[in-house]
Amino acid sequence: MIRKRNTILIAVSAVLCLGASAVVFGMAAPSSLAFSDASHDAGCHFNHYERVDPTTDHYGSKEFWACCKHGTFVLEQPLQGNITECGSFSGQYFDALTSGDARYLAPSKQYYDGYYSALDTWTDGEDLKAKLHAIISSGTYQPITYAGTKTNWFSNTEADKSFTDREKVDALYSDDDIMANKTQTGWQREHAWPASLMTGSTTANAVKTLGRATDFHNLFAASTSGNTSRGNKNYGIANRSDSTFVNNLGKGGGYAYDSKTFEPGDRDKGRTARAIFYMATMYCEQVYDSTNGVTMKPLTIQEERVDYVAGNDCAFAIGCLSDLLTWSDFPVDYLEYQHNESVYTYVAPTHGDVSHNCAQGNRNPYVDYPGLVEYAFGSKKDQPGKLSDLVPSYESLHMDEDGIVSYAIETAKRDYDIGAKLGESDIRVVAIKNNLSTVNCTDFSLSGMQIGDEFTTLGNKTIAIITPKNTIAYTVTVSNVYDWEYAFAKADFSSIYTSADTENEVTLNGLRWTVWWEKGAISSSMSRGGLKFGVNASNPVGKIIFTTVEPFAKEDRTAVHTIAVSGAPASGKTCNIAFYVADQLIGNKTMTYDKDTVLTFTQTLSTPKEGVIRIEITNATAPVIFTGLAVSAH
Repeated sequence: MIRKRNTILIAVSAVLCLGASAVVFGMAAPSSLAFSDASHDAGCHFNHYERVDPTTDHYGSKEFWACCKHGTFVLEQPLQGNITECGSFSGQYFDALTSGDARYLAPSKQYYDGYYSALDTWTDGEDLKAKLHAIISSGTYQPITYAGTKTNWFSNTEADKSFTDREKVDALYSDDDIMANKTQTGWQREHAWPASLMTGSTTANAVKTLGRATDFHNLFAASTSGNTSRGNKNYGIANRSDSTFVNNLGKGGGYAYDSKTFEPGDRDKGRTARAIFYMATMYCEQVYDSTNGVTMKPLTIQEERVDYVAGNDCAFAIGCLSDLLTWSDFPVDYLEYQHNESVYTYVAPTHGDVSHNCAQGNRNPYVDYPGLVEYAFGSKKDQPGKLSDLVPSYESLHMDEDGIVSYAIETAKRDYDIGAKLGESDIRVVAIKNNLSTVNCTDFSLSGMQIGDEFTTLGNKTIAIITPKNTIAYTVTVSNVYDWEYAFAKADFSSIYTSADTENEVTLNGLRWTVWWEKGAISSSMSRGGLKFGVNASNPVGKIIFTTVEPFAKEDRTAVHTIAVSGAPASGKTCNIAFYVADQLIGNKTMTYDKDTVLTFTQTLSTPKEGVIRIEITNATAPVIFTGLAVSAH
């Protein structure tokens, strides 16, 4: 959890005034340099303070200065270490400093490129919301489409990009990230404030009108199951004693609900609440929706839960204000900050719909300054306030520091053919920095597979990427994608069950093979399917040879690319497999036993080759089971 910084006040007043200059350390103020006006007399005395026992924590300032004659600095309090007085300087000392003396002179910050420069103070919550509305509904703001020539998934795949896998979205209502390309089946776009409750129309109709229902500060990637379960229920704490209560809460994600109330997991409570507060501030005016014939009233947040009523009788409200205020205490994290920045600036690809090709161009002020919630909707709504008293998320998240927030997969190959190898270029890892930029990372190791290892088992396989900060597990799928498969079945060998040491011809799915084995009998394998060569360890098969009757050909494909054999020796045993094409040895494999599955052993030719295929199994000191052959050809 990100801890909020506290502030302390040194000396007697709230502003340091030095001639015409004004500086508030660690807060927003017009860019200027302290002590640059050379206006101090010899009696101007500054006490120099320093933080002792510094720690590696990023919180707080190490040094600051206070002058009882000219006022005070507002500064951030360190979490550890004490403040001690370390000496004093005259004002004339500071007059001699220049902008190059960064240790003592620091320009005050303009957060968010001056986006809130028009907001300094407010008289009460209504005044604050009016001023915020004027900022976020003007300037570069322009609504973007939800669905047009092509559905706009792009805004959310960028805004809700996972911090451990950039090819996935970090979805509401889920502990697991979801592949960005799994739209609808894996994730959908969730209106934090349900579209129907704020427009008087169904979602399908509401999104036809740009504005309320298409505002991406209110739209998040969400798990399909969670989005479906939510419907248009109000956010709030679900009633555990209600007969309709369902608990799907997970490790911070997930959700719970009753008949009227939907509760996201703790990790999602803060961002959904701040989205609701944004909507009530952004859409505080009455507007006529000509597409749906509804006069949409200003949005309001009330304590009582709200039911959907269509048309002009819609309440244009949502409930559970006290729960939302409580949820707003959850701090802004990097995911929520990313969402805010992305909606503000991200330009989605053009797909025949011009309105996709733009950023929304406004910010959520409750993400930028979480403390505004209490002044606009909470316990301080009747009080005046000033922006410089609030800590921006930019500071609490240390956006200007050169640290690393997380390591993440940038791209990864996730589908492999059986027999393929994990390549060095298959995984790209990046470090995500405090300012959300990324840099390439090679400082990681793998578990579960190593570069150059071969995929020998069909199905899903998990690979772990171990970085200096976090471990990322991702799943790959290994498929048998050969052009033809030749499956062993009892019927194929019904006439040759006892014909050891003889070249027996058999047709497997249209391809003619000769099969020779050294000794023992053939029987069907009851436990694993396919055929069992050999009786037992006392009467093993010894050697088996599979050979195509003619040079391999299937339709117009004759050049062999990959050969695969599925099989298993007896428990604790191994045997050797040699692959030949046109009497040339292509490679060897060791057939091993796996208690859970029959493994597939493959050999890929560096250059496809025409000719007769021969597969020799040797050193079979116990029975061997075969379930299939496969050949890929060009």
